[in-house]
Amino acid sequence: MFKQLVPMKIKILFYRINAWYITLLAQQTASVTCPVCLSTKSKILSYGPTSAVSGPSIKYPEISVGHNKYRCLNCSNLFATWLQRYLSEVGEIYSGIDNGESEVYVENSRKEVQKEMMRICSAQIRKLYRNRPVLRILDFGCGPNYKAAVEMNEEDNRLDCYSCDINPALPYNGTNFFKYPDTVPEEMRGSFDGICSVDVFEHLNLPLEDMRGFNRLLKNGGIMVHFTPLQWYFRIHHGGHDATAFHTNFPSRKSLKILCDKTGFKFIGDYMPKYGYWYLVFIKSFDS
Repeated sequence: MFKQLVPMKIKILFYRINAWYITLLAQQTASVTCPVCLSTKSKILSYGPTSAVSGPSIKYPEISVGHNKYRCLNCSNLFATWLQRYLSEVGEIYSGIDNGESEVYVENSRKEVQKEMMRICSAQIRKLYRNRPVLRILDFGCGPNYKAAVEMNEEDNRLDCYSCDINPALPYNGTNFFKYPDTVPEEMRGSFDGICSVDVFEHLNLPLEDMRGFNRLLKNGGIMVHFTPLQWYFRIHHGGHDATAFHTNFPSRKSLKILCDKTGFKFIGDYMPKYGYWYLVFIKSFDS
């Protein structure tokens, strides 16, 4: 029994030392620019390597040896700086970190959540616009679950659903499944009644640029529904959802308002479905 307790005591001691270290870092400030409010004063939060990425070609030191996240002292936005690249570049990075056996490439259970978000998105739109017989919906960042959009079209003939992603390794067909932003058909721009996503919003690396991209895809008054855990859902802790290297965008309520004001959206609210995360609802208020 004593031998079993010793490793547990060591583990508890390790977590206490680690918590103290994180607290110490959080008391330090850094001159990094918040990607939302553009303030240059932030607290430092530091994370080590994460098991959320795998495969033989991990060649980015921010993943293999650790990376910092920061909390803006002005708007409380939580962000990372190492992956602040345009989506086309980020897609190449994603395709290089997995060995083909991960959920990045294999259809998985999140497809059902994606279909539910499309239903929720269309319901939100129909509350506002009862005169639209067919709704065009985009499943943004669909990953390997690109068939969810096709299945929704078969389920409801009032829907015209599409899917897109940034990973160059996925089998895009250029019609109802296209690579974003490289191969978006010109006629699709400004044509969507709604955009929805599952576990994508926390991956936005340049939130202002990415939200403006959403804006360009939507009709005036278009609706967005994003299924994501944000800061008011979870407690920031080492090893948690926020510690994953590729999770680079966790707005606070204040930073979310700033983000919307700058990119032509109004934040309607956050809601709790049966899956355990909040989903966030936005409406396009003006062209940006």
